Amino acid sequence: MAAEVKCPWCDAKVVLEAGYFKTQYGEVKEGRCPNCNQLVMTRLGGIPDDIIKKGD
Repeated sequence: MAAEVKCPWCDAKVVLEAGYFKTQYGEVKEGRCPNCNQLVMTRLGGIPDDIIKKGD
């Protein structure tokens, strides 16, 4: 999660803080904004972060 993204909650451009936890479906990676601590993205383990392409 090294790419800088715009937080939809506080509109700041940040590098998300990664966190990992286990669920019944496997290991889940979450990305939270370091400014407002809101959840910005989640991915099941093994799914790449950049599967969604955004237009500029």
